[in-house]
Amino acid sequence: MSNHEIEEILKLQPGLSFFEEKGLFEGYISLSEADSYQVIIDPSPFPEAFPSVFEIGERIPRKLDRHKFNNSDKCCLTTNANAQILLKTEIYSISEFMSRIVIPYFQNNSYFELNGEYFQGEYSHGNIGILEGYQDILGIEDPITIASIIYDRIEGKKLTIRDKCFCGNGESLKKCSTHRVNYRRFRHIDKDTLTQDFEQLLKLIEEVRDYLSAKKSYPTTTK
Repeated sequence: MSNHEIEEILKLQPGLSFFEEKGLFEGYISLSEADSYQVIIDPSPFPEAFPSVFEIGERIPRKLDRHKFNNSDKCCLTTNANAQILLKTEIYSISEFMSRIVIPYFQNNSYFELNGEYFQGEYSHGNIGILEGYQDILGIEDPITIASIIYDRIEGKKLTIRDKCFCGNGESLKKCSTHRVNYRRFRHIDKDTLTQDFEQLLKLIEEVRDYLSAKKSYPTTTK
């Protein structure tokens, strides 16, 4: 990490300090004069992954539905798949990561504290959040279709612009411009992440099937 980039981050957030011996940013991220968060930021995973952000002031509870891991102060910023896409298409520096990911994350939490809901759409935790992430990435809703697309990529298969679009409109991917762009972004996700997410989606699909099967066979009563 260059001195220039460190200076950029400290200029963006003067409440932070960089400790060279530890390689960490520590201090406060300020959203306004009256709104700040005490954090530790480890930039070492970047650019292969997002830097690790820890909210250590105990302002955000350790709850997955508050986008903070149960067993640590680490913030859950987005899905792994979405992070990989952003790192390869939009976020090329830690200062961009700070302004586009970290600041909005804490702004959204401040909004939640006041209103009991998030201003920006947030993914659920667990398997459902993984599904929601791919629904946004691919622009389709059906879990089976999403799982099939992921499986094909794991197996080394990919759609060409001459193939029919996965959205089911009957047009080629070339003519379905929105989903063509979505699929291009989807291809930035690495095989390990796709494999892990595919396994979680299969579990979710099986849970839904078991639930529907049990509901169908459950005896009903009539008055």
